[in-house]
Amino acid sequence: MADFQPSIEFEKDIYLPGEEVTGRAWLSTNKNMKAKSVEITFTGKSVSAWKGGKTVPTKPNQKAEEIYVEMKHEVWTPDDEENTFPSGDYEWKFSFELPKNCPPSFEGKSGFIRYSVLLYIDVPNGKAKNIERAVTVSPIIDLNNITGAGEPIKMNVDTTAYFCQCMPCLPARGNVVYTLSSPKLGHVPGEAVSVSGQINNGTSKPIRIIQAKLNRRITYREELQGKAKNKKRNAQNADGFKSKIETQVLETKIERCNIPPHTNSDFAFAFVIPPVIASIRNSKFITVDYFVSIWGDTGICNRTEPASLNILVGNVPLASGTASLPPQKFVDGNAAQCWNAHLKPEFTYQIPSPTTPETELHVEFDQPQEVFFPGHPISGRVVLLTEDKYKAKTVNVNFEEIAHTYWDDDSSVRRTEVAGQKIYYNQRVHYSADVNYLEHKLLLWSSGDGSNELAPGKYVWPFSYNLPNDIPPSFEGKYGYVRYSVTTEVDRPWRFDKAKKLCITVSPLLDLNIIPHAMTPLQDQASENLGCCCFKKGYLEMRVNIPKTGFVPGETVPINLEILNHSSVPVTEVKVKIIQQCTFVAFRNGSNFNFIGDSVMAVSQRETKHDTNTVIKQSQALTVEPGKEHRLALELRLPSVTPTINQFSPIITVEYLVQVSVDTSSTFGSDIDCEMSILIGTVPIRQYLPPAYYPPNPAFPPAIPSPMPTQIGSGVVVPPPEYGFVTTPADIGTGVVPPYPDCAQPYPTKGDTVVVPSAPPLSYQDSMYGTDGTQLNTDENQKPFVPKYPVFNNLPIYNPSAPPQE
Repeated sequence: MADFQPSIEFEKDIYLPGEEVTGRAWLSTNKNMKAKSVEITFTGKSVSAWKGGKTVPTKPNQKAEEIYVEMKHEVWTPDDEENTFPSGDYEWKFSFELPKNCPPSFEGKSGFIRYSVLLYIDVPNGKAKNIERAVTVSPIIDLNNITGAGEPIKMNVDTTAYFCQCMPCLPARGNVVYTLSSPKLGHVPGEAVSVSGQINNGTSKPIRIIQAKLNRRITYREELQGKAKNKKRNAQNADGFKSKIETQVLETKIERCNIPPHTNSDFAFAFVIPPVIASIRNSKFITVDYFVSIWGDTGICNRTEPASLNILVGNVPLASGTASLPPQKFVDGNAAQCWNAHLKPEFTYQIPSPTTPETELHVEFDQPQEVFFPGHPISGRVVLLTEDKYKAKTVNVNFEEIAHTYWDDDSSVRRTEVAGQKIYYNQRVHYSADVNYLEHKLLLWSSGDGSNELAPGKYVWPFSYNLPNDIPPSFEGKYGYVRYSVTTEVDRPWRFDKAKKLCITVSPLLDLNIIPHAMTPLQDQASENLGCCCFKKGYLEMRVNIPKTGFVPGETVPINLEILNHSSVPVTEVKVKIIQQCTFVAFRNGSNFNFIGDSVMAVSQRETKHDTNTVIKQSQALTVEPGKEHRLALELRLPSVTPTINQFSPIITVEYLVQVSVDTSSTFGSDIDCEMSILIGTVPIRQYLPPAYYPPNPAFPPAIPSPMPTQIGSGVVVPPPEYGFVTTPADIGTGVVPPYPDCAQPYPTKGDTVVVPSAPPLSYQDSMYGTDGTQLNTDENQKPFVPKYPVFNNLPIYNPSAPPQE
């Protein structure tokens, strides 16, 4: 068949039920081709399909289909018996009417509701050619026309807590009773859902955490047929359908509390519904519902079921006074996440998001990079912008730092049966720890006249809070984090509070100049008799030298190697890498304490978890023949990573190791390895920087460096405090500040002239691990959080012991 270019274009991207879907189909071909007919088909259908049992993964085990609309137009037939489709450009307009009660477009992991136009070319004695394009259908879900949408809802849920879910024979430990209520059932995207109530703790354990979630529940169904319908009828499919349920958490909020046994406590949470598809209840095989779940953590291993309160999501708000969609914007919904060919083509549908007036609350920091330092202030301003009168009692800003670790492990448990038989089984055990460093609240404004009201306008409240000195840097890891946050909160009478939470970066002043061993060279060596058993190849020796221990991000780590090959096989490759080794400490069933030093409180059942990440690696192929020696230098530039964490952090430590490996052509026992620990700080060693890095100050003798000028201004990087601080003449020669070396010794030369680089620019860069490094409680911040660390660009490479260039 000749090459051709088909395409489909709709007059608009979004249609309402009952409207005409209109558009054009084009076909361009540069040669005559064969075709029996050209058809344009409009189809609206829902399909559910998922894997199950032991079926082949690429084929669906369950599949159901419901057709809402299917219309076909034949737009071309051949004029001769040869089925000739002449070359040229073709355009066909189409118009199809949507049913008035069809469900909205939707794409899910195990099914979809999709409306599409197919241009089909029937090729005689060949494979048909076609192109398909989907379009969004967004029906009007008017909450004013739904009975009960504006009525308050309330529910009581009684859950039972056992000693252990794995041992139901033990008596119950008590009940947790939830009372949940909300002012109304119906909501639209962009609107706040408020849920309040009470938890009655009837167990023997205190409740320390209340967790609230806004959830979406998608139910995919398949109709059972014939004998299968009778055989598989059970509680899940008692209505003759087999179901698969997918629950998605849209937002999570956690409130720390202390509800002693046999007492009760009130709670209140509010969620803003994001742009999501409206509740779907008019599709046979796919339904979409929304609910808020509340759960109190009693620390019992079975973790009782949460209490749930169903809500309804539409797209026309209550009392809107209109029968059509209100002013709104359309945003991309979830991209199709289909796992087999039956659910393609992939299609990103659009979701209406009403643009209702909203009071804006945000924080502006004086430091635009949002990087702060121990012992120095966090300063900025809270801005509130409201278009109408706004009810408010107080405006507060909260500062919080917490170190948190968390993981689950399997533990072997022994149970003795009545007959004396011992049974071993695995039980999931929760480990966690929290270290509280600071928690401080500042009152920015309060209603002085008792009106509890703000007039329309813009309000700005400045704030400043000094961080403690003994705190660790911001860090995000696989099993834990050190996180600093600033939360702005508006206390509203008889309403749910409005709050915005922002995570910030705290970067310590880890000055390598005052750490004695940071300037110490590192040396190591290894020797190995290669081969195995009786087939030894002889000794291979490696000597490794690193000129100093302390480095900063952005600096180059030089690694000098000397290889002495006394074996009978040649050396083939050298590999070096720097790894980040993280250690996390947690306790069985969790522990929470305030920071009082680097030691961890005496808590039983302490466990440790390790995680290793590669920071940077390099390999170099080379040949060192038997009986020969070879010297070389490899250089690794440090990216943006957290500095070494070995103080003020009892449950998380981070250190860095340089690993060197030399490989040979031997089959067994073919390599030797060395490993050395380096220190990563945030202020470079001045002793190894030329004086030109610090502009001269006429107030001091020429040998005394002046500090780098502090550049303060909007959008300009501000160096950390104390970076390049001024020394006094009395410090020289006392050991407080080491004297500067002769400029000519470690720095590059060109002829007889020493090449002195310009001053190193400092920048704050996102952690090299990006948002992937933030793995725990990722929904705490209003935007994806990535810590930033100081990076020093263009530092000279200090390597006085480098081997001569070959």
